Amino acid sequence: MDATPHCNEALQKELVELCRRYGDPAEEWVHISTPASIPGPAGFPLSSRRTAEVVLIVPRSGGRVLVHTKSFYPAGVWRLPTGGLRRRESIERAVRREATEETGQSLLPVRFLFHIHFRWEKSGKDFQSFGFLMSEGQGKIRSRDRREHISAFRDSDRSAMQRITHRLESLRGTWTAWGKFRAVPHRSLLRVWPVDGFTVGEAMDGDP
Repeated sequence: MDATPHCNEALQKELVELCRRYGDPAEEWVHISTPASIPGPAGFPLSSRRTAEVVLIVPRSGGRVLVHTKSFYPAGVWRLPTGGLRRRESIERAVRREATEETGQSLLPVRFLFHIHFRWEKSGKDFQSFGFLMSEGQGKIRSRDRREHISAFRDSDRSAMQRITHRLESLRGTWTAWGKFRAVPHRSLLRVWPVDGFTVGEAMDGDP
């Protein structure tokens, strides 16, 4: 089983504090039955030692949210920005760091939207995704990390997010398992999507 440095007492203590400050997230447990390992980028997270990531929901104009694509993705694939937790890194620090690296802007978390627990049956790997609504991005979005190979950004409303999710779920070949894994946070987001979309006012309601 993959080492799980983030499944520990410190993590649980931080989760309690994050819930106090940013609200209780919708929780979900997902069991996945796929090959124990898949080579290449499509093998993430099975091919990685990381056991947790943050998912960034960045509000944009018109109630939309930010999505991106990468140069090596199959055609027509977009998704929410994400980033893995480094060893001994707190969730909140990872959220702030990844927001800066992925968007080039200093965004702040304003609401804890969802917490997904993944388990891969054949490999025994556990993985967690923490979804945070961020402060609104202002101006041009530009990744600061060239290693991410982000090739484009765009804004997505709820209808477009449904199409993005369906595209991820319908990937075939070596990308099938990755697509199904990546689709889960998008489904979680759709379930908590406000009627009028995500706005700065909506994001700040109840924020300390």
